[in-house]
Amino acid sequence: MKKYILVADDEPDILDIVITTLARPEWDIVTATDGPATMDRIKKQHFDLIILDVLMPEPNGLEIARYLRKNDTTKDIPIIIISAVSRENVIQTIKEIGVNDFIIKPFNLDTFEQKVTGYLGRK
Repeated sequence: MKKYILVADDEPDILDIVITTLARPEWDIVTATDGPATMDRIKKQHFDLIILDVLMPEPNGLEIARYLRKNDTTKDIPIIIISAVSRENVIQTIKEIGVNDFIIKPFNLDTFEQKVTGYLGRK
C-alpha cells in the first residue's frame, strides 16, 4: 500500500535532497515551499508522515505542527521537524506541541531515512 509523505521546506536544495533520499515506488512524496501551500496540501490530502521546516513563510513549521496536533483528522500523523534552528526555546516548543522527532540541519541522510522508514512502518 502506497504511503504519502508531505515535505515542507522553503529551501529547494533541501527538498531535492529529501526527495532523492526517500525515492522509492511505495512512497509518494508531495512538496510545499511555504506555509500556505503546506496548509493547502494538508487540507486536500491525507498524509502518512509530514516533514516540516521551522523557518518557512507564514505559517511557519511550528504553527503548522500545532494545527496538525489540534485537528482530529491529523492529530495522529507522525511529524518530523527538520531545521537549522536549535535554540532551546524552539526545542521546548517542539516538545510541547508533541512533534514526533526533531532533526537538526545539516543531517545524516542514512539516519534521516531510517527515521522516516520507522515512522512509516508503524502504521
